[in-house]
Amino acid sequence: MREILFRGKLSHNNKWLIGNLVFSEEGTPYIIPSRIIEQDGQHLKIFDDNAYWVNNNTIGQYIGLKDKNRVRIFKDDIVKIYRKDTETGEINVYTGSVVFIEKALLFAVNTKSETISFDLMFNNAGFYSYVIEVIGNIHDNKDLIE
Repeated sequence: MREILFRGKLSHNNKWLIGNLVFSEEGTPYIIPSRIIEQDGQHLKIFDDNAYWVNNNTIGQYIGLKDKNRVRIFKDDIVKIYRKDTETGEINVYTGSVVFIEKALLFAVNTKSETISFDLMFNNAGFYSYVIEVIGNIHDNKDLIE
């Protein structure tokens, strides 16, 4: 089963928090840290009653994949993609941000020149092989993609 996690910046100090995303009746987003939750297959047992208010525009979902350094990849991460042509050996390097494309229901990387889906990268389809590295995120490191 795929691990479903979210991250967001705490509203009071701008530190990142990873866990389960919940919303109040008013629509305020909160993250319950995953370290205080135990799953028994049918229920969640929460060992702490702290839910932390996060800034709505910083919320990103874990896409279920890790980069070359085993770092979790989240929506809004900035990644470096090394694409190797399997016939010529030529390597091209792209930098872009992780996005969710609703119409296709998939995660992809928007670079300056193209959009590359994670399905393509991690299934090694076609004539290229890919290596992905998380180098930042659009909230803390916007300059990395400008």
